[in-house]
Amino acid sequence: LVLLGAAPLLGAAYMEYEQPQRLFMVSAIYLAIALAIYVGSLPYRMRDFIDWLFRTASRAKILGACLLGYGVLITAFTY
Repeated sequence: LVLLGAAPLLGAAYMEYEQPQRLFMVSAIYLAIALAIYVGSLPYRMRDFIDWLFRTASRAKILGACLLGYGVLITAFTY
């Protein structure tokens, strides 16, 4: 799903050199592609990561806060 969803997002940022926020979006997409390929080849790593993440509630909240901050950063540059 990550690979299928990456194509329209990368296409939207193609040749948009005058908008610097595209670099934040594109770097996140390439990171997601690399993680999808890694997890697809070693699915037990994803199981171990999810187990580690939800062992304490604070880890999941910190990850959610980081993702929210990244979204706000993208939105702030866009509007």
